[in-house]
Amino acid sequence: MDVVVCDGFVGNIVLKTCESLALGIFSMLKNELTKNPKRQIGALLLKNAFRAIKRRMDPELHGGAPLLGFNGPVMKAHGSARERAIASAIRITPKPSSTRSTT
Repeated sequence: MDVVVCDGFVGNIVLKTCESLALGIFSMLKNELTKNPKRQIGALLLKNAFRAIKRRMDPELHGGAPLLGFNGPVMKAHGSARERAIASAIRITPKPSSTRSTT
């Protein structure tokens, strides 16, 4: 798991930049892979690999990111998150512990 620690402003810029970069790369890749029949056959052979990558990068699957420094668990979801993303965020949010550490 990768972790990035930064303030909200910088974090939002980094996140938006990464999202835009990924969309741009996938758009260019799709354009190049559909240009001629030879590339289309190659794309067909790679179809399952592309699906696996798409699933790994699906924001609806992860739902959100934890915010640290609060008294309880907090998950931040994207402003345009749909029902599936909110459900995923709730599912991965850690449940409060019934015991407290005294250290």
